[in-house]
Amino acid sequence: MRAGGSASDAAKDESAADAAPPIEPSLLRALQQILDFGRDALHVRAAILVLKLGEGDYSPHFLSSAPEGEAGEWVDAIRAGQGGLDTVLAEGRPVRLHHTARRSGGGPADRWLRVTSLLGIPMGDGGLFFVEKEDGHHFTDADERLALFLAEQAAAVVECAHLLAETRSRCDETVRAERLSAISTLASVIGHDLRNPLSVINNAIFFLSSKIESDDARVNRHLEIVRREIRQATRIIEELLDFSRDRAPQPAPAPLRVLLRDALASRRIDGQIRVEEELPADLPLLYVDVVQVRQALAHLLANAIEAMPEGGTLRVRAFACDAGVAVQIEDTGVGIPSEHRDRLFEPLFTTKPRGAGLGLALVQRVVAAHHGTIRIESEDGQGTTVTLLLPAAER
Repeated sequence: MRAGGSASDAAKDESAADAAPPIEPSLLRALQQILDFGRDALHVRAAILVLKLGEGDYSPHFLSSAPEGEAGEWVDAIRAGQGGLDTVLAEGRPVRLHHTARRSGGGPADRWLRVTSLLGIPMGDGGLFFVEKEDGHHFTDADERLALFLAEQAAAVVECAHLLAETRSRCDETVRAERLSAISTLASVIGHDLRNPLSVINNAIFFLSSKIESDDARVNRHLEIVRREIRQATRIIEELLDFSRDRAPQPAPAPLRVLLRDALASRRIDGQIRVEEELPADLPLLYVDVVQVRQALAHLLANAIEAMPEGGTLRVRAFACDAGVAVQIEDTGVGIPSEHRDRLFEPLFTTKPRGAGLGLALVQRVVAAHHGTIRIESEDGQGTTVTLLLPAAER
């Protein structure tokens, strides 16, 4: 087989945001072998595959068997809508194009060579297999039959890639569900077992405080340290118990202002933190489970407060939109390192020295149960913004 431009050569300028889902290396090799075989068997200058490997607005994925350096030119030409290959997709059948000329000169998308014939085969799902001949040779019916067979083989490989990705996704979902169930059971047991002794310790501290002279600064300082640690342990227990209570929401109309007020009241806010609210007077009521959403807001507010140990600004904004009510909680704290952002909603994962790592997992579960969305934007050292989209009550 003749070596030519590779898939990475052809698509090296794809951005990470627009890249198609990854395909198994073994399946990628199979596609490349189909292209190399087609290039030899059909005696063509270039054989190209244009694939759509996932649902949504992914950019096409290109594979090629072509002379070194020409694969990228073909990719640029296709993206620019040149060469008439859009006809193949529009008609949904094999198309032969003769006496097609590629212009020379100009930028990469215009740097074309002379082409005599193209044969394009649609593969379904936006995929395309095409081959190119030069020097006055046209494609025959036999060429078309072989190209159609090769396109079918390539389509079968792509279908295998889809099935493999779907199977892995379902396996991941099953493992995640089982893990969440185990964590919920453990959280419930630990939470209840720790709550009682913690209450006893808290009562003992209250009793000791009433018996100690108020001017004994050293003792009072240590008692305050114990109180602070009790509050921290209490919050961890609350996270454990909240996470273990997985129930369907019972929505009702509720004003966001009241939910935020109650959520803020449940958190200790340092005097160095300034709280700013931007809540329009005509903001529609939410249609949510009051207890669940109040807990979710409390967790997000606590995270924002803890991210500003040296003080800062906590901003809460809200605005109505077509999909409901958007709520933004923004802090000017330490931010989230980039290597941690993909794991933020993973149960038991935390970037803090103390904590159960269940808060954001709980928030995500509550938001998902309300058919809403959550988005976290953060830069290391520059603060974090969490945006919730929650349903609004009908007016």
